[in-house]
Amino acid sequence: MFWSLLFFAWQANASPKQVGDYAINFSLPALNPQLTVKQTGAADVMLSRFVGPVPQIDSSAVILYFYSATDGVEQLDMLTTVQKKYRSKKSVHFIGICADRKTEYSGCIGSRRINFPVLHDRFLLVMDRYEIEAFPTLILIDRNGRVFARSKSDAKFLMEDLPASIDAILEDDKKIYRSK
Repeated sequence: MFWSLLFFAWQANASPKQVGDYAINFSLPALNPQLTVKQTGAADVMLSRFVGPVPQIDSSAVILYFYSATDGVEQLDMLTTVQKKYRSKKSVHFIGICADRKTEYSGCIGSRRINFPVLHDRFLLVMDRYEIEAFPTLILIDRNGRVFARSKSDAKFLMEDLPASIDAILEDDKKIYRSK
């Protein structure tokens, strides 16, 4: 597991720091494996299963929410609210990434009812590769694997800007499929 994580975290030369950059594939273990297996078919989540040239799971948008046990946990409730808005859209996927060396399930999730995979970046490899400088940070990736939006998350971004960005991606997908 560790070696596959290391390989995927460092497979590309550039980090996806700006909108338009390609996201970097990774594989991380889930802190809520039963839910994760139900939604993705595996307890370890690879980004390439959702986006890129040959995704295994239909995805228009993938939301990566980077946080630690001390910064950003309280915004998980807001992210869950946004996720509920898109529950009927099977192609919108939310993934929490708890970047914390020591904390396990209780510190990263606590007593919250989280309905999306929460992964554990224990060695901070993915966080470093994505150049996450502050928590929480949210990265929105489109179906082609490109960063569509990136922001240090606050209430306004989570409740207003993120839904608007997801809607824009979904609208673009509708146009693409109508023209085929």
